[in-house]
Amino acid sequence: MTDKGQTTFLISKYMDALRVQQADGKEKELEKQLCEMRAQLQALGVVVEELKIR
Repeated sequence: MTDKGQTTFLISKYMDALRVQQADGKEKELEKQLCEMRAQLQALGVVVEELKIR
């Protein structure tokens, strides 16, 4: 990933965290973001069901 690509990615993740922090329904906002990330990962062929914290 290029420096510009990394910067864009990190800005996006930072903005996501700010939205969760400022949201009235933090759980609902977090679920929306997780849903979006799952779709992006699945589009890249990543099996998200295997990505668990144990």
